[in-house]
Amino acid sequence: MGRYQGECVEPNGVIYYSEAAMARAYGVKPATFSRRKLCGYSLEKCLMPYKNPYNNGKSYFTYNGAHYKSLRDCCVSLGISYSAVVNRIEHDKCTAEEAINHYL
Repeated sequence: MGRYQGECVEPNGVIYYSEAAMARAYGVKPATFSRRKLCGYSLEKCLMPYKNPYNNGKSYFTYNGAHYKSLRDCCVSLGISYSAVVNRIEHDKCTAEEAINHYL
């Protein structure tokens, strides 16, 4: 893998023109990739997408059969406050779906 510029090879052998392009192809922000790399993470861990704890361990969030990029994206789409939903989840120990239903 190229250190700073030039070709970068991902775990499956695909060649990218930069680390940023490789990170974006995996759905990881280039800054996140760089920060992980500086912390000494393996290439595979550097390329792992962030999994939001409210997404049930998935890289997306599902509400009423619709898939959203995240719980925040779902809240924005439904016109409700993300922070209110998260506060309800954490303080009332309910599921994300229950918290969303409370505010609809």
